[in-house]
Amino acid sequence: MRHPDHLVPSTRPNAKSPYATSAEEQAARQTDAEALARVLLTRLPRRLERFARLPDPRRVASCRHPVDGPHRRATV
Repeated sequence: MRHPDHLVPSTRPNAKSPYATSAEEQAARQTDAEALARVLLTRLPRRLERFARLPDPRRVASCRHPVDGPHRRATV
């Protein structure tokens, strides 16, 4: 058994993460999320405008749904 005097505390950072602390990683993730949100918000209005121009493929007049006619189920 090893003596406590010979134990060296582990001070190495996680080898799979480039960040030294979790606070540093959280700050980097927050910055990346804010940048992505800015990009998405600048592109969203144009995308919505383009989607609005797409024709609606549904033919509502030719479809009968169970809730529209006399075949409606009674709820208990």
